[in-house]
Amino acid sequence: MRAKPKPQSQKSKNPFDWKIANLDELAKVVADKPLKESVFDVDLATVAVDAPLDVPALEGLKLGISASAVTKARAFVTHEKKKPDEDGVVSDKPSGEDASSPTAPLLFGKDAWIKYGVTLRAKASAGVDLPYISPEASGELHFHIADYHRHAPAEKARAAALSDIKSLRAPFIIENVLALGEREALCFRTYGKLGAQVKVKWSDVLTLGLASLSSALRLTSTLAIAINASAFVSGGVTFQDSFDIVFSRDKAGEVLVSVRKAPSLAVTGGAGVEVSVGIEEGSVKPAVDAVMNAITDLPKKKQVTTLKSLGAGTGAAEKMTWDEITKTLTDKLIELAKSKLTAAFTFEYGFVADNAALLEMRLTDARVKELFGDIFKGRLTELDAKLKPGEMVRGFYREKLTKTRAWGFSLTLGKWKLNSKDAVKREAVTQFKSLRREGLCKKSFDLSRSYRDEAFGLVTQSSVTLTATSGEFKDPTTMADLSCGLHLMLAMGGDLDTQQVNTVIDRALAWGVIQSSDKTKVRAALARKAEARLEMKLGGNVFRAMLARWSPSREGELSTALARATPWLSVRPDPDGRVVLYKKVWAGYMRDKATWSENDVRRTVKRALKTAGAGQALYEFEGRSGEQGFGNIADIIRNNGVLPSLWERWNEEGYSSVPAKGLNLAMRDLLHHIGSKAPPDAYLPALFNQSFVPLGGQTFHIMTLGAYILELATLKGVPALRVERTLTVTSGKTTTVFGPPFQ
Repeated sequence: MRAKPKPQSQKSKNPFDWKIANLDELAKVVADKPLKESVFDVDLATVAVDAPLDVPALEGLKLGISASAVTKARAFVTHEKKKPDEDGVVSDKPSGEDASSPTAPLLFGKDAWIKYGVTLRAKASAGVDLPYISPEASGELHFHIADYHRHAPAEKARAAALSDIKSLRAPFIIENVLALGEREALCFRTYGKLGAQVKVKWSDVLTLGLASLSSALRLTSTLAIAINASAFVSGGVTFQDSFDIVFSRDKAGEVLVSVRKAPSLAVTGGAGVEVSVGIEEGSVKPAVDAVMNAITDLPKKKQVTTLKSLGAGTGAAEKMTWDEITKTLTDKLIELAKSKLTAAFTFEYGFVADNAALLEMRLTDARVKELFGDIFKGRLTELDAKLKPGEMVRGFYREKLTKTRAWGFSLTLGKWKLNSKDAVKREAVTQFKSLRREGLCKKSFDLSRSYRDEAFGLVTQSSVTLTATSGEFKDPTTMADLSCGLHLMLAMGGDLDTQQVNTVIDRALAWGVIQSSDKTKVRAALARKAEARLEMKLGGNVFRAMLARWSPSREGELSTALARATPWLSVRPDPDGRVVLYKKVWAGYMRDKATWSENDVRRTVKRALKTAGAGQALYEFEGRSGEQGFGNIADIIRNNGVLPSLWERWNEEGYSSVPAKGLNLAMRDLLHHIGSKAPPDAYLPALFNQSFVPLGGQTFHIMTLGAYILELATLKGVPALRVERTLTVTSGKTTTVFGPPFQ
């Protein structure tokens, strides 16, 4: 087979022709049987070109076929699990349509296909920008093309192949794309870069990176940044990986065009996808103004300390100008946005399965011709801007990058709205470096238990999320290769009454996000209809260090956490005061393995309150029973401590009618496994189901877990761990992000 360029004087709609030099060879390797009985995978011929070929869609590219290139022909009738289509263009229809189970353009059913594919090498002209194709060290570019021809399963294989070779097509020739028959496809695969625009709310970026900012400013008091809720940080994200451009036709006059993630074939060594983020400096001003306003609201001495961290000296001659300080802060915020969004996008990209569509468009033939050159440039945002309403089918970069509630691990983590009231999500994705989906791979796990309720204009939401990702391609991927993280979230929104406002403030105090002196400021932010989101994050090294401190024997720390998590009521003191009143009660209850009756609880609580000198109102309230005691300790235990009990949720090896494990035991077990060679695929989801799912739907348990983590983070005799947590309040046009001081 030879591919020859047409003479310049000859007008041709197809400057790239496939030709079989020896038809007898084809007849020998393809049997004269129906395709449904003749699945084959054969090499047809070695090919070459006589001279470099100009490719209109890839302007500036001189195309050649290397002497070692082999054209392969393969027939498909039904899905072969052991040998699927390496390009992912033809497959069974998946059970679900999402990023983890991508739908192929061609689906098995009543058709058969013969696929013809070849790997090409090329040289780009000097100065030509081809972002979609990245050169090898030699300076050569390489890519793979495949042409899928549809046939009836009863058609003879040899006759079908002999017919196909008269009209083999290439995906970078517009006439070939428009010549596609129904349920046929063309594929173009290469290793290169795709670019998209990032547009993320500054309030989300600040929530994501408030701990880093507090550290950079060396703040010794609560950081509270108020910013316009509609202020965005914008810039560009570029990610380098293996990609496919697939053209397919499911009905006359229209072409489905998709840019799809391919197995990371060209990624060297064990490294993963390369991601870089550039931030437009002009979009940083709202954040700079918000941070500077927060600094000027600090007491004078703390202002001086903070300004020193930005380079201001103590003497008049040493002082930077206000413009210089602003420029320094701008640089810090740009770096903050870049680093946090890069980490967040890298995490999110880990959940894009091989062959998943990053961008999918349904275009008329005329529009394909109009946008053909843009499709090959790899600039998704520019292409999106040219699309008309209804042409976009799906867009990973649009959904994942521009509609966000970013916090820590993922650009989509902690969304305000959920599709279901009570949900458990178990997402696991494996990305391979092999077209056969075996060998070197990366694994990502996102395990979440969430709950949402809406009543009387008030929305409440909670979630517990355990994540784990492997940074490099390994064979096999084990628990030792994973970086784990934990995210806790509690949210409340609507027309908040006085008790609900006080509840938000009290929870933030219990998790050490704010201090008592910040109550007035938080109350002001919650004055009108508002959304409040309290979050805690442990990632990577912090999560592992916290696991090392976890122990069932830490009864004092757990009873302190239970006391701090005891819900706010007007008759109760703040979290620190509740520790004084209730710690011994919770310690006794857990020590006796939650065997107390309600009368036992009321009697013990009253005795503890009397000893501590509590007020008469609280003393009487805790002694009430039934509906009169709504919200007292006995009521909390009744609502949160049965089937399973509080003690069982934390310490029991197994409870109830389903396999389960107390959280204390589960976390110690995770510490043992996290450095082992054990496979994670079954272990992590089982651990989450047994230990975290029972906690995720109840606010009291999430508050207790967060408070216990903070107790472990500040154990005496060991270095303090920095646990990131924030309170984000949106009211009207303003979002205020609160975070603890630099530790």
